[in-house]
Amino acid sequence: DYLSKPTTLDALKAKIEHWVTTGGNVTVENDPAETTAPAAAPASAPADAPLDSTTLNEFTGGDASLRREILLQFMASDEPDAAELRQALAGDDCATIAKTAHRVKGASRMIGAQPYANVAERIERAGREGDLAAAKGCIADFEREQARLAAYLHSETGEA
Repeated sequence: DYLSKPTTLDALKAKIEHWVTTGGNVTVENDPAETTAPAAAPASAPADAPLDSTTLNEFTGGDASLRREILLQFMASDEPDAAELRQALAGDDCATIAKTAHRVKGASRMIGAQPYANVAERIERAGREGDLAAAKGCIADFEREQARLAAYLHSETGEA
């Protein structure tokens, strides 16, 4: 039994509740977050936006502070990952290209940054196939999408 990525907090909770054995008659109280109305979802972003807010809103259950924390964590990890990817591309290291691009892709999809994830996926595939020319051919798209996403996230979180 498993959950595929990306998942939602509700799906994770349901899976845990399914498999946890209580050993008797135990009453589980509702989580206070479940009884509180979720924060309003941000307005839908335009189709060309670097981030689809509905993905992250579904994952966080509308919790604005959790949303901000996840975005801040993404921001903190993305630049080191991007630097590692650039270094791997410069060093013609296909294994590291594939591994790092996979990490960028997964993190990006988790927050709803599909355009950035799509470029990372192309780089990952090229790295796995040993196609350095294709991987390096994606770098301009990667840099553009990373810059668009970073500007959006800085605006959204108020962090510089």
